[in-house]
Amino acid sequence: MGLNPTLAVWAMIGSKSAVENRHQKTTRGIQLLKGRCLCGEITYTLTSELLFLYHCHCNECRRFSGSSNATNASIVGSDLTINDPNERLTKYTLQQGGRYFCSGCGSPIYSNADGGDFPSLHCGSIIDPPDKEIDANLWSSEKCPWSKIDTETQNFEKAPE
Repeated sequence: MGLNPTLAVWAMIGSKSAVENRHQKTTRGIQLLKGRCLCGEITYTLTSELLFLYHCHCNECRRFSGSSNATNASIVGSDLTINDPNERLTKYTLQQGGRYFCSGCGSPIYSNADGGDFPSLHCGSIIDPPDKEIDANLWSSEKCPWSKIDTETQNFEKAPE
């Protein structure tokens, strides 16, 4: 369902090569983003920007996050360093990829489609969130009735193709 935001990134930016070019231009001088799970057993550092910040309203993301939508960001996977000394990072395997979370406290950390270069970081785990606007809402067709969607933000009934 909502697991492959790589398609959304390419739809917004243009192509994999456009994402790579944007990444090369923006990694110089980027402040490190740091994050952690609720219990602190897993920490991470991201050395590049959030490429595509979005709210996903699909049933799968809502169930995984435990909220009305999941706020995620597509990132460059090779720029994410995870520190997990007690091996708490656990993968919940799905048909098209996996969702990674802390087995100690249950905090979602990231999701990745099989073979994907751009995993989705679960933004609730960021310690000091950057000042960035949401790029889009995905799967608005599955949103909860009480969720209000900003009409000035790009909105997709499903994930962009």
